[in-house]
Amino acid sequence: MRVGVVMPLASQRGGAELMLLHLLKANREEGQIEYKIVFLEHGPMVETVASLGYETEVLEAGRVRNVLKYVSLVIQLKRWIRRHGLEAVMSWMTKAHLYAGPAAWMTKTPAVWWQHGVSGKSGLQRIIDLLPARAVVCCSQSVERLQSKALPDMPTKVVYPAIDAELVSRTQTVTPTDARRQLGLPTSGPIVGIAARLQRWKGVHIFVQAAEYVHAQHPDAYFVVIGGEHFSEPQYLDELQEQANQAGLGGRIRFAGHQDNPTLWMQAFDIVVHTSTSFEPFGMVIIEGMALGKGVVASKSGGPEEILQDGINGLLVKPNDAVSLAEAIGRLIDSDEEMQTLGQHAQLRAAEFSSIRLALDMATLMNELPVTLEPRPVST
Repeated sequence: MRVGVVMPLASQRGGAELMLLHLLKANREEGQIEYKIVFLEHGPMVETVASLGYETEVLEAGRVRNVLKYVSLVIQLKRWIRRHGLEAVMSWMTKAHLYAGPAAWMTKTPAVWWQHGVSGKSGLQRIIDLLPARAVVCCSQSVERLQSKALPDMPTKVVYPAIDAELVSRTQTVTPTDARRQLGLPTSGPIVGIAARLQRWKGVHIFVQAAEYVHAQHPDAYFVVIGGEHFSEPQYLDELQEQANQAGLGGRIRFAGHQDNPTLWMQAFDIVVHTSTSFEPFGMVIIEGMALGKGVVASKSGGPEEILQDGINGLLVKPNDAVSLAEAIGRLIDSDEEMQTLGQHAQLRAAEFSSIRLALDMATLMNELPVTLEPRPVST
């Protein structure tokens, strides 16, 4: 089956971007779908996807308010669909459907869009909600419930994200101690780390506050923050560094910035922390930490509740609560036996989120799309 994927981003490596790479790599092994990829901007992901053997092109979107550019891109996408004889089109992120939806409708091609997060109430989102589609693909049951409330007449399908099992396997050939040496981290004492974009809703300030409490009880503990600045909150890193200095953590915390290989960093950690302060759509970092057999502590909201079983393969804590987070971290530091047990069970659970499973789920969805899902009419 020939499926077109329209991807608006080509540079930032967030969860949605990484999941596309995981899917395309796994699909090469299974050979289920013949994907054609269009990026709506230039960036390093274009070359990466092409190197995997996929036919890839760039059709620059520009600003949405440029009507002539918008119409031109929709027409180009319509021609792309016809040129490749595509049997289905997937908008990999919500914004892509603004262009791909009308193009698919004009060619009578079944189309879906992927809801990686939570639908907002912006004017742009309202427009996208009106565009023709066969279904919305959701990254978790929690997102599906919210999406169904927002668009009750739209069919939804849940397809969970995945980890790169091959990358995890390669990383595990490096011992945690060797990983620490490679990265210039302390080789003794517990290391607690978080991997997140530096946005306030990701709760890194809660992590720093919890680190202050943990450090008071465990002076040998060391803390690491992996994640680059986000364009929407450029001042957040300065705030975090000032917070850490005021808490007396200057020599016990490292802001490592964006890292191309965060999995190696997590291998150096004893405990992987997730601290979103509000609803979390899924939580890729959680399953990555679990796959490495780490003790994982996550906010109890949305996706993490579907991934973790509290006290069995990780610990769930109240969101936006530094005290509860610190208590959970301290509990694992104090009990190496519990941390090891949780880590072993976590690896078993993480195996259910393999990229091969993602590729097979997507193949099933795409093959069912033209037959089992009724098209939604164009709203007027």
